[in-house]
Amino acid sequence: MSLAIEQSIDYSYIRLPFEVIVKCMNINEALEFKSTRKQLEHDLTITLSQIAHINSSEKADLVIERIRAIQKALHENQEHEKQYVESYLQRLKCEECGNELKLQRSLIDNLLREGYFKTAQKLIQSYQIQVLQKQEIILEANTIIKDLKNRSIKNAFKWYQQNSSKLKKLNSSFQNDLVFQQYIEYLKQDPTMALNYIRDYQIYMNQESIQKCMGCLLFIKQNTMPPQYQQYFDDKRWELLIRQFKQELYDVYCFPKESPLLSFVKCGITTLKTQYCDQPDYQQVNRCPICNKQMQELSKDLLTTQKLGSTWICRISGELMDENNPPMMLPNNQVYSQKSLLQMSEQQNGQVHCLVTKQTFKISECVRVFLT
Repeated sequence: MSLAIEQSIDYSYIRLPFEVIVKCMNINEALEFKSTRKQLEHDLTITLSQIAHINSSEKADLVIERIRAIQKALHENQEHEKQYVESYLQRLKCEECGNELKLQRSLIDNLLREGYFKTAQKLIQSYQIQVLQKQEIILEANTIIKDLKNRSIKNAFKWYQQNSSKLKKLNSSFQNDLVFQQYIEYLKQDPTMALNYIRDYQIYMNQESIQKCMGCLLFIKQNTMPPQYQQYFDDKRWELLIRQFKQELYDVYCFPKESPLLSFVKCGITTLKTQYCDQPDYQQVNRCPICNKQMQELSKDLLTTQKLGSTWICRISGELMDENNPPMMLPNNQVYSQKSLLQMSEQQNGQVHCLVTKQTFKISECVRVFLT
C-alpha cells in the first residue's frame, strides 16, 4: 500500500476488510475454522478407507454423499474468504474514485456513527454503493451501546472476549471497567450478590480495581461513603463506559476517531478562514460562509489559512482587486476598488463616500495602492 493512501483520510475505509479478516483468524471464528478442518480431514480419511471395501450400490451412494458434503464445506469456506478479499480490492480501487463518491461514503459513515441506520440504508440504496461490512459493525456497536444505556454489560463483555487479542495489545482496560461497574450495580442491590459476583470475575480485573471493590463493600456496610468511593456509584459512569467503548471500537477496526465528513468540513473551513471573519466590521455574510455565526462556532478553534500573497476584495462590490481593478486608498487609509469608486463618483458629482468612517472625499484625492 502506497504512502499516499496510508496518509489519506480513506485509510480506515480501505483497511477495514483486512482488519475483519485478521479478527476472524484470531478469535472464535478461527477456532471454528480449525475444528472444521479437523472434521473434514476425519471425514475424508474415513471416506477414502471405505472406497476400497465398496460392495454394494448403497455403500457407494453413502460415500458419494460424504464426498459432496466435504466439497460443499470447502466451497463455503473458500467463498467466505473470497468475500473479504474482493471487498479489500474493491476499496483499493475506490481510492481512485471521484470526490462525489467519497462525499457519499462520508455522509453514510456520519449517519451510521450518529445512529441513523434507516436513513443510511436509504442512501446506500440510492447511491448504489456497498458499505455493508462497516454497517454490520456499526449495527453491532449500536446494540452494545443500547445495552450499556440499559445498564447491561452482557454484549459489551462478549464483544471484548471476541476482540481480546487486539485489545490486550492496546492495553485496554475496558473489560476491567465493565466488571467493576457490574459489581457496583450488584452492590447497590445486595452486597452478598456483589461479593459472589466478584469471586467469579476477579480474574478479569487488576489488583487496584479489586481493592476498590473491597473498599466499596466495606464502606457501604458501614453506611459511610468517602468522596473518593462515592464517585463510583454515580450513574454518569455508564456514559463514560459508552464513550470508552466507542474509542475501543475505533481502535480495533482502525476507524478515525472523528467523522470523515467533519474532517472534510474542517479542512474547507481552514482554507477559507481569515483573521477578519469574526470581526463585524469586515464580515461578508453573503459572500463568505465562515462569516456566518453558526459556522464561526465550528471554526473558532481552527487555524486560519496561511497565504503567501495578498488577496484583496472590495467591500463595496465584492469583486477581486487586481491589476485590472486596482485598489485605491482614501485619505482616511480605507481601501476600495477603482471600479467601485469611479461608479460612485459618477453618481455623486466626483465625490466618494467611505462605508467605514462615513466621510466624503473627492475622487482626485484617492491614491492607487500596489499589491505585494
